[in-house]
Amino acid sequence: MTGEKLKPLVIGKSRKPRCFGSIDVRKLPVRYEANRKAWMITPLMEDWLRDLDRQMGKQKRNILLLLDNAPVHPDIKLKNVNFQFLPPNTTSLVQPMDAGIIQAVKLKFRKRQLKYVLEEMDRHPTKLGPEILRDISILDAIYWISAAWRELSTETISKCFGKCGLIPDFLTTGDHATVVSDTDFEPEDDLPLSMLRVSKELFSCDITELDKIDNNLPTCDNNMDFWERPAPQILADLNGNTAADAAAEHDEDDDGTEAPKCVSVSEAAECLQKLRSFAVLKNDCLLNSIMEAQDVFIKYRMDSSVKQSKISDFFK
Repeated sequence: MTGEKLKPLVIGKSRKPRCFGSIDVRKLPVRYEANRKAWMITPLMEDWLRDLDRQMGKQKRNILLLLDNAPVHPDIKLKNVNFQFLPPNTTSLVQPMDAGIIQAVKLKFRKRQLKYVLEEMDRHPTKLGPEILRDISILDAIYWISAAWRELSTETISKCFGKCGLIPDFLTTGDHATVVSDTDFEPEDDLPLSMLRVSKELFSCDITELDKIDNNLPTCDNNMDFWERPAPQILADLNGNTAADAAAEHDEDDDGTEAPKCVSVSEAAECLQKLRSFAVLKNDCLLNSIMEAQDVFIKYRMDSSVKQSKISDFFK
């Protein structure tokens, strides 16, 4: 409600996609999980909720979590997280995520996707847009999701709560709440013409509509008939799915995407130096960001070069 954001959860089909290479999934900017349909499933949701409960416990906090009535959302008892399940068929009216948060993140993601396509078309004039889209890896998508989520302002999140009638204190002046309108969630209108053109060519719709193109994509099993059968049948199906998911954990998604190449520390330092020179000579707006990256990199080098030693080492 105040705009605080947790790390996104990304669900793929393969436990170890080829594009990950030697990357430690724990160091990704998202939490990555996998099952054979890339769906949210009850065990995964329960695991995520228990992890959130542990986080809140460490921070000595108690929170209320709004959930819709999707079958995969478990009604479990936790110490620091309480649930409020929304009434059926009210998600679009009272769920803040559906009031603009999801839309804003999707549009930011699609903008990055289109920018990438344009850059690749410029670098490789013979490659077509659909071909470039096919070559996008889940690792690329993960970085774009993380960036889109990071760019989403806390004010936008709070306003989405306000749009659903849940007004944070800091959006309230006296007895009158801050007015929240649909225009607060409209995408910026200063997009380059090339991006608008590519959106039409690749997706056959305007860029402002890209957040809706995957609305019908299932993200979990919403078939209530599944749960209205005898318990032994349900358990048998769930055990079968679990076994298939366990097997998928060892699969590598060979989509033809190469894993990132290992870059040495000296090569990385050289690249940063070149970027700084480029910013100074060509685009000084980048300079501050590049200097911040250099500072972080220098700290990394210093921390990694410091090794714990014994006092006897000084007398050798």
